[in-house]
Amino acid sequence: MSGAFRLNRMELQAELFARLRGVREPRKAVINVARRLGPLLGVDEVAVFLRTPDGNAHQAWSRVPGAKWDTELFAAYLQGQRPPIPSNLMVATIERRGRRWAALVVRDESVQFTSDHRRALFSVAQMVSETIAELDERRLRDIRRRFVEKLAHHSNPKDLIYEILDGIRAITRYDHSSSMFLARDGQNELELVAEQIAWTKAKSLRIGTSITVSPQLREVLADETVLLLEQDENGWPEKDHPHLVEFIGDLHRRMAGVDAPPEVAVLLAPVWTPAGNLAVLRVAARRLGVLGAYERDLLPEFLPLASLAVQFSMRTESLEEQVLQSERKHVLANLTRGIAHDVNNALGGVLPLVQQLQSEAKEGTVDSTSLLGDLKHIETNIQTSRRIFGGMLNVARGSARSVGQGNVRRAIDTALSVLHDGLRRRNIDATLDLPDSLPAIATGQDNLTQLFLNLLANAQDAMEHGGTLHVSACMEPTGVRVEVRDSGEGITEEQRRRIFEPFFTPKSEGTGLGLTICASIVREMKGRIELQSEEGAGTTVIVGLPCVPDEAQGSA
Repeated sequence: MSGAFRLNRMELQAELFARLRGVREPRKAVINVARRLGPLLGVDEVAVFLRTPDGNAHQAWSRVPGAKWDTELFAAYLQGQRPPIPSNLMVATIERRGRRWAALVVRDESVQFTSDHRRALFSVAQMVSETIAELDERRLRDIRRRFVEKLAHHSNPKDLIYEILDGIRAITRYDHSSSMFLARDGQNELELVAEQIAWTKAKSLRIGTSITVSPQLREVLADETVLLLEQDENGWPEKDHPHLVEFIGDLHRRMAGVDAPPEVAVLLAPVWTPAGNLAVLRVAARRLGVLGAYERDLLPEFLPLASLAVQFSMRTESLEEQVLQSERKHVLANLTRGIAHDVNNALGGVLPLVQQLQSEAKEGTVDSTSLLGDLKHIETNIQTSRRIFGGMLNVARGSARSVGQGNVRRAIDTALSVLHDGLRRRNIDATLDLPDSLPAIATGQDNLTQLFLNLLANAQDAMEHGGTLHVSACMEPTGVRVEVRDSGEGITEEQRRRIFEPFFTPKSEGTGLGLTICASIVREMKGRIELQSEEGAGTTVIVGLPCVPDEAQGSA
């Protein structure tokens, strides 16, 4: 190596080292280096190729715009193959996350590349690889710090779990999904409590899904080892991990939507809380090469944080549930004032007429036409009182049945009968769009009635000056979908994000527990609930209710 070449190389490396210290994005780091390779090596054509998720090569930058390159050659090189390299070409790989990630490529017809050129190129590539490794390590530390800060500030426990899933995606770039499962109080079922889907922007519709954990699988997970399973031409490695393969297959059958792509690689990490509860963190990819040894070795960095988040979530849910159970026992007390007002109005109109008829009977001045009108008015008010008390009795009868099958139409009709006069008094028009027949719901009738009492009462409160209340239902693959839509003023985006939090309410009066109770009821029946709202455009609450299996359907 000539002294001048060695000096140029040392000067370039010093310059690149200084430049790379300020770079925060790996792709920019590679391109910054590539821009300086030409002067060092005395060549004009320099390019950067990045490996794509599907194993191809993508040209990220070229010093000579429009230059023709053999992309397939670089794709094979990045995949770890050893294709023949032309004499006028040099290629050096940049490693990231334990695999070939990028290729620095130089080409010149007039230059005879020597071992000095190759050493210079490879040393630069090694420096870039080390810089990118530092960037990834820095990002990991930032993600951990951000999570710890949220934990210290007592963020919503479910948000903490999603923060972990989001951090894992930022580090591993998985392309299918990540999930957190929890076995509550030593149960043999893992419940899906959080899921982030990478291949669609839609929310997960599978929250609450449960899957049985066999004793053999629990034993496999007991040693707290992160497990990596990858498919080959024969499928999953069932011979080595039969219980894990059975678990993954069961997950796919129970949880995959109609359009869900299959997983080809899965990471499973057991998370044991201080109280001895088992949680399972699952990360899945739909392309081979996305998950590997690097990601497997990285995941333990998140497990202590995941354990704290799960423990915090369980403790918070327990405290919330105690409050909600107490509030649910007295849910009708929230309606007492309005119901008492309606009953008093009805009976208040009866008493003067009865007194007047008594007086006319004593004086012998009863007029038959007037009498019929008065009796009709008395009958109407008594029927109103009867309807109100009938609705209350339906709720009371339902509250004696905490399990069984629920009838959606009956629950909605009961709730509307209780709220009828309040809706009429506020000039609210209630409309229904319900199929003639809906399957039984996998919960007690009291749960359904209380759910719709809360939802309809909440919608009523949102339309103080009148409006339209619309309730509709339809079938969907996971059960029955019910929408409760009001034409009120709506709520802000910030309020919408917090609307299911205990004690939070956008109303000037209220406990802030109504929708939290609804969420608790829906969670108990392993359904889903979401709220859509826009200021000035009303609010829609959507609930997904799981059906009773066909073989268990009965009268509800």
